[in-house]
Amino acid sequence: MNEIENNYQTLLKRDSIADLETEAGLRHLGLLIDTANALRREAGLKKAVSLGAEIEARSLSADEVCRLNYFLANAWSGLRGIKTRPSSGFPTWEDPEAEQEILHYRTSLSYPELDDSRVLCPALTNLANVMSWLGRPVEAIAYWDRALARDQSFGMARGNRGYGIFLYGQYAQSETHRHVLWRQAYRDICQGLDGNVEEHARGVFERAQQSLEKVLSPQCRNQPAATGSWGEECSAQERKYRMWALENCLFLTPTNEVSRGPDSANDDLMLPDMVVGIDDDMRLLGMMNQLKQEYASARYIFYTGLTSCGPHFSDRLVRLVNTLDYPSYSLAAEQEKAGFRIAYSVLDKIAFFLNEYLDLGIRHSGVSFRSLWYQASQRKKGLRPAITCRRNLPLHGLFWLSKDLFEDAPGFRDVIAPEARGVSQLRNHLEHRYLKLHEREWIGAENATRFGPSWNHDALAYSVYRHEFEAKALWLLKTVRAALIYLTGAVFVEEALKERERTEQDIVPPIPLDYWEDDWKR
Repeated sequence: MNEIENNYQTLLKRDSIADLETEAGLRHLGLLIDTANALRREAGLKKAVSLGAEIEARSLSADEVCRLNYFLANAWSGLRGIKTRPSSGFPTWEDPEAEQEILHYRTSLSYPELDDSRVLCPALTNLANVMSWLGRPVEAIAYWDRALARDQSFGMARGNRGYGIFLYGQYAQSETHRHVLWRQAYRDICQGLDGNVEEHARGVFERAQQSLEKVLSPQCRNQPAATGSWGEECSAQERKYRMWALENCLFLTPTNEVSRGPDSANDDLMLPDMVVGIDDDMRLLGMMNQLKQEYASARYIFYTGLTSCGPHFSDRLVRLVNTLDYPSYSLAAEQEKAGFRIAYSVLDKIAFFLNEYLDLGIRHSGVSFRSLWYQASQRKKGLRPAITCRRNLPLHGLFWLSKDLFEDAPGFRDVIAPEARGVSQLRNHLEHRYLKLHEREWIGAENATRFGPSWNHDALAYSVYRHEFEAKALWLLKTVRAALIYLTGAVFVEEALKERERTEQDIVPPIPLDYWEDDWKR
């Protein structure tokens, strides 16, 4: 038996860590997971999860919570790897191990105390890798970017980002988009291979590199990325807005993932050419128009409130009482709330689109983005066969994105995004109850009742700091953008499949359609 095996067997003998101090327990847990992963031992990883639960029950510091969740994420990642058949080529629709892996990585990364690059960069990269595997490249690229922002030389993040962008480009309908993505993918893969990458990944990167060399000419691979320029019709005010959206990766175009230049400052994401029945109308094209318009409007309305520099004239002469808790009352605050509400509403409308496009037969009043995927809209009854029969990675990504969202119904309260419940509560109080935003000077609900009179706390309101609300609204906008990108990708895959299945006898007369010009918008 080699040294790793000996260490593993020694670590495996311990059935409890109740007698160990927390630091020693975490050290034991980390070593057990590392050796079990190296040997691909399911028993060791399952024991690590059990021991982790013992530590989780203790009173832990923020640093200890970070490390515990990082270790547990690695354990669940190993269990997922053991379960996954390499030959399948497509992730399973339901994957409890992946759910736990994502949740623990995200929980660990949600603490600013996780500041060690030796842990932070692998955690971000591992989370990005599983996101990409599940069909969520938009979020994956954002995580790889965070790892590279911390350490530009981290080869596994660079190479995996290139490979992820390569896969992302396969679902881009525009050849221009595809080439922009693949050119960046090629550069990332080459840089990754020049750096320190693990041996198991090198072969994957090299095969992707060879594939890209077949579709990209040497001139295309080597030319600098074009960023474009702002047109004369773009005012300074509009340019400021578009730069904000670019930097936050909020435009409905896949190139915004790899470009922050004017060429990507547009919403040119479109549905692919679609084949419909002779008696069908253009309802899906019309609905996609509406989804894009609502998202773009939500984005701008939120931006307008976020960047407001003072009271609007409509705020004048609106007499309000000073409730002594530093509330945010203004047109700008209401614009932020309106942007949030509009953005959230797009998600259920995406479900409405899928119900129609995939012919799921759900009654219109029962369509929900969280429950659409399940028979009778109940998770306990399992996924719909009309979903699981499809090998459609963007659709798979859209399904897994739905797991980020909390819904107060049986089977849908468990989520894989730590912030999901808070976002859902904000939406519920915005729509049905009473949400109150507060400026930074507010001492908080808990302190208001602990250190001051009870009238300094509004017990009827759901109170939140305005800057915290803004952060959650931005997260929501990014989530909705990703959902729209996966929706168009899912339709692209389905339409490509239909085209492959058509015979020469099938007659498909084209109906050319122009764009609705900007000058016509009123």
